[in-house]
Amino acid sequence: MSEIEEVIEQIFELSAPALMVVLLVLLGWTIKGSPVPNWLIPWILVLVGTFVFPQICDRQAIVYNAYNPTVYTHVIGAILGFAAGGFYEWILKRILDRFKPPNPNTSIPDSAQK
Repeated sequence: MSEIEEVIEQIFELSAPALMVVLLVLLGWTIKGSPVPNWLIPWILVLVGTFVFPQICDRQAIVYNAYNPTVYTHVIGAILGFAAGGFYEWILKRILDRFKPPNPNTSIPDSAQK
């Protein structure tokens, strides 16, 4: 149990952008199990990143001399959502497809049953 607690502590010690990407990738992986079409998942990640990142970031640490800091953090959130969507689509999809269980609905050819 202590290993799990250490992993959770390391996740929460990440900076806000890194934490946002990790949470968005986990959200994408969670949504994959739902009836949402796969082409829609990266767009959901971009929208969630756009509106959640300004809530979890420390604006003083991220925004230096922005004219409108609210718009700036929303744009950064959208960029992080796009990055998480790309990470999910291209890398995690390939990893998850390797560990996909065999389809139980496929029939075994007659020659293989003998």
